[in-house]
Amino acid sequence: MAFGAHAVVMEHMSRRDFMRYGTVLGAAGAAAAGGLLAPDLTMPAFAGTSKRKPGSLPDPTRPAGAVSDELPFDHIVVVMMENHSFDNYLGMLPVAGTAAADGFTFNKRKLPTNSNPSADGTVTAFPLTSTAQGPDVTQTWNATHRQIDGGKMDGFVYGNSGAPQAMGYYGPEVIPFA
Repeated sequence: MAFGAHAVVMEHMSRRDFMRYGTVLGAAGAAAAGGLLAPDLTMPAFAGTSKRKPGSLPDPTRPAGAVSDELPFDHIVVVMMENHSFDNYLGMLPVAGTAAADGFTFNKRKLPTNSNPSADGTVTAFPLTSTAQGPDVTQTWNATHRQIDGGKMDGFVYGNSGAPQAMGYYGPEVIPFA
């Protein structure tokens, strides 16, 4: 893979180096696709334009945060989580009206059917009563690999010392989605 005159050798690259190069290449690609760079990729397209002062508005004739054709959104929120945390916090979103959220699977009563085996049988996802996390839930290296279980994703209870809390989720009673 090459970018300009700089070749990236992937053979002996660490994950940190890969992320560093990937971030640079991704940002450059996003900037080029979004028109932030001139077609020759050597100079920003906004070069020669005056810079706004800190705290200034894109269009001083409009109130702050006003939606327009140039800025057709109210907010940008970026949430980065691993899959299990997504389910803990946002797994109930499909029931709360966000059908496109890829959270839990549900039965006809709109209760989660996701489960993991335990020494006592099966633990099905259940609502937690508070945001206090129990002492047995862990993210250690060995526990994480046991939770993932070669891609089966069925070791969350076993990977957390048999604690059923690993299958708990925060419902709208504890963390409102509105």
